[in-house]
Amino acid sequence: MKGHIGAVYIDPAALIRAAEKQGIQNPKKLADETGVSYETCYLIWKKGRILNPKLEVVTRFCHVLLVKPAALLAYSKEVEYGQTLLAEE
Repeated sequence: MKGHIGAVYIDPAALIRAAEKQGIQNPKKLADETGVSYETCYLIWKKGRILNPKLEVVTRFCHVLLVKPAALLAYSKEVEYGQTLLAEE
């Protein structure tokens, strides 16, 4: 890939807000409700942002949390293409 294009990521603050509105208080419950792996839910909830998430993951979150993808996704041009995790600062 030529050039620095940035990355799309699931914003952990947005995910947690949406989850809490649905009564989901932790990554284990999020995993149980969505069918997304606990590891993925934990990484987003506790460790930071998963970059360039699979559309299936976004779709599962949206279905359970009753939100549109735009409510969960963000973009950063400061991230190098191919990076998979960006820790919260």
